[in-house]
Amino acid sequence: MLQTLTHTPEHARQELAFQTSLGQALIAVRGYASEEVEHVYLHARTLSQEVDDPGEHLRALMGLYAVAFVRANHEAVHALTGAILQLRQTIQDPLALMQTYTQEGQSPAIVRPSQSVHFWG
Repeated sequence: MLQTLTHTPEHARQELAFQTSLGQALIAVRGYASEEVEHVYLHARTLSQEVDDPGEHLRALMGLYAVAFVRANHEAVHALTGAILQLRQTIQDPLALMQTYTQEGQSPAIVRPSQSVHFWG
């Protein structure tokens, strides 16, 4: 039904919200490694770039990260971690940055000692 509507920025935002919600539902039903889940988050990533929404782009990348992680696709995990880290630095969310470093298996205090005060102090 969404494909029959005229393509507008508002339509893209609504479809993006639908896709990210669908991704979570598919994870629960089909599992993280499902091709359906990957397809949904790939489409969500494209839509998030189209509407220029960093928060939704982050959600799409995190969905793709989960797929790659469960599939043990280390190259994709590493590439997505870099993209997520860059986006989170743009958003300027210290908690999100700490989470990204932790996912990569690094301590934020070691990687960026100058920022560790923001995380813990």
